[in-house]
Amino acid sequence: MFVSIDGLMIHLSAIGVFLALATAIAWAGGVVFVKKLKNQVDFYWMVVMQLLLGGGTLLVSGYFVEGVQTIVWNADLIGTIAWGGTAGMAAGQVIYFKLMNEGEASKVGACTFLVPIISVAVSAIFLDEAVTRNLFIGMMLVGTSIYLVNRHKESSDKEIVGPSGHRLPKKE
Repeated sequence: MFVSIDGLMIHLSAIGVFLALATAIAWAGGVVFVKKLKNQVDFYWMVVMQLLLGGGTLLVSGYFVEGVQTIVWNADLIGTIAWGGTAGMAAGQVIYFKLMNEGEASKVGACTFLVPIISVAVSAIFLDEAVTRNLFIGMMLVGTSIYLVNRHKESSDKEIVGPSGHRLPKKE
């Protein structure tokens, strides 16, 4: 809320809010789906299918919505496509699904919120973008929430819960 409040005060897009909520619901559904099928389907196959379906949908819709003739094929575009298609998407999704299969969905999902914090920091450093008070407060709240989700709790009888949710032996 704090991160977005400046943009919400200026204008509010009902379509944008709907798309953001739909994305969050689809993402949550996908995480549950992956966790449910992790022993039945190879997660590499899930990554490939996701990238093919998503990339195919974007390619076909882009062909009809955008003008293909306006594309300027240069080294920057080709480098961006190469980076996005390998390290940016494929490798990132493989790592994400691997972590999702081996860890708790809530803890892995919470760490994805580091992306906007890192993005703001990098844009402030390299693009000289301003970090407003509300943006800074929002970043601190997001960072705090990531910490609270991922911290290890000890119960009153010294029983320890490991990162995968398994109970570890009691301390003597």
